[in-house]
Amino acid sequence: MHSPNDFYLIYEPVFFDNELNVDFPRSFQLLFAVFCAGTSLLVLALGRLMMTDAPLNLMLTVAFLSFYESLVGEKRWRLLTALMLGLGVLAKGPVCLILFVLIAGITYWKQPEHRAAFRGEWLLGTLILAA
Repeated sequence: MHSPNDFYLIYEPVFFDNELNVDFPRSFQLLFAVFCAGTSLLVLALGRLMMTDAPLNLMLTVAFLSFYESLVGEKRWRLLTALMLGLGVLAKGPVCLILFVLIAGITYWKQPEHRAAFRGEWLLGTLILAA
């Protein structure tokens, strides 16, 4: 099991101010997140049980990562976000959309410097999500 400090190091640059004043490279954060998720007992147990929560977890993880990349990089990553949300809806129903909208709303509220980046690619993304 991983401690909450491991996950704090992953999500701290995304959701919180940089309280540690440590700038981890993005590639290190990505590898560390994959390591933590891949060695987590919950993810391993869900994978062995073949529940629909494992695909939902995968789709939400890719959706969140691509959405964050669309906020700090190119907007076209939002299309991958829409595709993953659509597949997540197929896996578990509207729970995927509720979770994503909740976290995206918190990000919009807590990160005012990213509010301008929330514009763009929503119409085509909605079409991909609905298809």
